[in-house]
Parts: sequence; C-alpha cells; structure tokens
Amino acid sequence: MITYYMTTLAHWAWVPVMVMVIYKIYQQYLEHRSVVPNFPIVDEADFSDWGEAMVYGSNKYKDQPFQILGPNDSTVILPISYFPETEQIGGATISLTEEVRRRFLGRWTHLGMNTAVIETVRKELTRNVDKILSAGIIADETAHSMDTEIGRFCTGDGWTPIPVFAKMLSAVSMISGRIFVGLPLCRDKEWIDISVGYTLNAVATTTEASRWKPFLRPLVAPFLPSVRRCREQRRKMAQWMRPLLAEVRARQQDEKQGAHEPGAANGERGKHADLEARGTFVSWLMNHIPESSQTEDELSIGQILISFASIHTTSTTTSMALYDLACRPQLAEELREEIEDVARRDDLKKNRNGIAVWPKQSMAKLWKLDSFVKESQRMNPLAFATPVHRVMAPVTFSTGLHLPKHARLCFPSWAIHTSPSTPAFSPLYNSGTGNLPPDQFDPLRFYRLRLIEGRERKHQVVTTSCESLNFGHGHHACPGRFFATYEIKYILMAIITGYDIRFPGDDDNDDEKNGKGREELRPENIKVGMAQQPNPRGLIEFRKRQV
Repeated sequence: MITYYMTTLAHWAWVPVMVMVIYKIYQQYLEHRSVVPNFPIVDEADFSDWGEAMVYGSNKYKDQPFQILGPNDSTVILPISYFPETEQIGGATISLTEEVRRRFLGRWTHLGMNTAVIETVRKELTRNVDKILSAGIIADETAHSMDTEIGRFCTGDGWTPIPVFAKMLSAVSMISGRIFVGLPLCRDKEWIDISVGYTLNAVATTTEASRWKPFLRPLVAPFLPSVRRCREQRRKMAQWMRPLLAEVRARQQDEKQGAHEPGAANGERGKHADLEARGTFVSWLMNHIPESSQTEDELSIGQILISFASIHTTSTTTSMALYDLACRPQLAEELREEIEDVARRDDLKKNRNGIAVWPKQSMAKLWKLDSFVKESQRMNPLAFATPVHRVMAPVTFSTGLHLPKHARLCFPSWAIHTSPSTPAFSPLYNSGTGNLPPDQFDPLRFYRLRLIEGRERKHQVVTTSCESLNFGHGHHACPGRFFATYEIKYILMAIITGYDIRFPGDDDNDDEKNGKGREELRPENIKVGMAQQPNPRGLIEFRKRQV
C-alpha cells in the first residue's frame, strides 16, 4: 500500500511545479503587455529611427501623451509638462531602477539591483571632485592614457589613423579606474577588458533575451551565453577586490589607532594622499554598504556597476565630440587658443610628473569648450529620450491621465532639444546671438547665450533643466556628470593642444579643403532603438603638433 501511494505521489509530483511555471509565465505576460489602451500609437517601424518617430509624435500630438510601439513593447511619451508631477509621485510608484533591473535582467547581471553605487557617486565622488582635480590625478592619468592609446602610434610628422571609439573606451577606463581602483590595476589590460566588456555582455543579454517573448525571458536568462560571461567576469573582479578590501580595512584600522593621518606628508602629494591610495572608491562604497555585506563579491558588483554607468557613456560622448571636432579645424584652433590663454593667465601649476593641473576655477573659464561639449551632446545624445521608468502601481495624474501598472514612460528629450518651440532654442531667446536654428549643429551656441547679461551661469554642460535633459533632471539627474564632464574635457584638451586631427580623405594639401574641414566625412552614428553610439569603425587621423 505504501509503495502504491509513493508511486502515485511521484507520478503527480510534476503538477504543482507545472502550475507554478504556468503562473509565472502568466504573471510575466501581464507585466509585458505591449500597448497601453487609449493612447495614440506611433509605430517605430514606420520611421528610420526612434528619434524621428519621437519628433513626429511630439509634433502631431502636441502637449498630449502618445506611445511609440517597438518590436517587443511600447513606451509612453509624456509631454514635459508632466515632469514635475512625476517627480512628486516618487520612485516607489514610477521607478527607474526597476525598469533597468527588468530590461537588463538584473537578477543575473545585477544591473538595477544596487543603490549603494548611486549613493557613493552622489555623496562621495561628486563631493571630492574638486580635490581630485587639484590633486592632478585626472591630469596624470589622462596624459598617460593619451600617450598609451594615441601618442605612441604617432611617429614622425605624418598622419596616423586611429580607431577613436576603441581608444576612448580604454582611455576612460584608465582615467576612471585611477579613482575606482588606483594604480597599477587601472592600467592592467585584463581589468580594462572586463570593465569595458561587462557592459557589452549586459547589453548582449538584452539582445539575446529579445529573441524570446518578454514573459519567457526570466525563464531562459540563466542559460544565455552572455549571462555566463557576466558571471565569470564578476568572479575575476572579486579576486581583484580581495587585496583592495584588505588594504582599505588596514588603513581604517590604522586611522582608528591614530597611526594614519590623512595629508600628513609634506607637499601637494601628501595633501591628497588618501585620494591616491589604492581602493579609494572601495572605501567610499563601504560607507554605503552594511558591514555584513562588505565582501569582495559585493564590492566586485559595485565596481562592475560603476563601470557600467560611467565608462561607456563617457567614452561615447567623448568620441562623438572628437568626430564633431575633426571636421571643424577652425573650431579646434579657436578652442586651442582659449585653453592656452586661460592656462597662461592662471599660471597653472604642474604635478610631480610635469603635467599642468587644471583646478575647478580654471576649468570654469573654458566657456567655448563647455559650449562645444554641450552642443555635441545635444546633437548626438546617448538616447533619444530620458531614461525609461516603469509604473509599479496604477497612477492617475492631476489632469486625469491614467497609466496602468507596468506601463513604461519617458520624456521626449530629442524633440525638446531640436524644437524652436522650446524656450531656450526659440528665436526670441536667441535674438541677437547669431545662433543657428536648433536642428543644426552650432558649437558656440551656449557660449553666445552665456555672454548675455544674467545668463552667465546658465547653459553649462552640467546644468540640467526641462530644456536640457541629456544628463536627466530632478531626482534622477546623473550624479556622476561632474566627474564625467571633467574627464571629457581633459581628454579633449589633451588632444586639442597636442595634436592636429582630421578625417581620412580630408587632404590638407588641397587648397580647396585646407583648413575648412569636410562634415560629410564624419561617420554616421549607429542607431539601435532608443539608443545611439558613435560608429565603432570610424577613424580619425592624428598628427603630433610641433610646439
């Protein structure tokens, strides 16, 4: 009898498991419903890219919400007038991190699963940016990375073609890594490869998962090749974190015992000794992680996430700017004159390696460079919309607009940034400046706006508003934008003052083209859905300047 019951039980044991699987699939299906009812639809397939679809929808449905229908889901585009109210509603109801977690399968990639990194950037990195600049750390690592990635290939007085995007990925990894993990690890090739590669694998996870229906993705994710690669890279990162964690704990113990006094050494190097110590970012991160979770595994995830958030975004923006600069030699000369003029007037100090150190107050005087970076970012955004948020509970706005649970929403930054209806780009606001219309590239647009009395402190690259959304705005404005902007500017300054650049085919021996540049030679951006990136195969020719 017992044998009979055991056999029967075994025969039907699969039923509750199957019921749970079916329930999970149904739950995921509900969470990925494609279309929000009663909203006008703009089909992405009808346009060349997401940005074009957004501009069309924004013009057709002025001050009204609509949705862009993609291959797998839809995204509600809200008019910017709804932005203040979404801020008030808060992240528990309209969540950015939850959308990141779901989009990048956070359970397996860990993206969107860790808020400690965001707090560390906001409260530690940003607060110490002035000290980092004064210490000459960015200056030192920029000089090293530029020599490693570009300078050593430029021999003689000829032109050398350089794959810019790949070089900027490595350079930004080294510069950021100087703060994140310190020397010598920040220059280790394997560390650079993993810092860059984890992002690629996380994106690959999304791509591989997109071959499956959304409600099936959580079930297939553990078996994806990219997920396995992410796991292996986290394991390696944890090995590197182990000695860093030990060093940080040893320093903390010394401080408790009074054996270590920050800045006790003489000179500039001593003043910033803590910033130059290995594991500086690790120690900051530990301030925002419970002591019980301060393990090499947890810290490795933190390092992976800060690399994901910073390296590709910064290197992409820098590469876009270099593409924009290479076809405008007159602009490069004008920026060079500004840089050299400020450096001369401020009598910049040099660090122990003989490299000029730009403090914050000197950087702030480079209005033309700031304008160029902001304009390049405006015309070549990383995404055509603000970061997508997910509605976690049904929400009704004061206008009566209702969004159901699991709806995805964002704001049309590309349409805002290129419309003359946007106040900052209107003919009236730009009257007398000579600025080009907002759908055209004008590198000194924001420089001219800042020359007008009362606007001196506005329109800077780190400034966010409902008219300047590339770094986000409000609660979710990018907390690392200050550090990232200084990295971008340092790289551009090193290239502008140290090299002449042009695109292959822009022969300066031809009097017709000499000094004029050729904008048609600029590699077209690669657009994938809402996002875009510089053409990774694009080349810029470099030639060392004779000073």
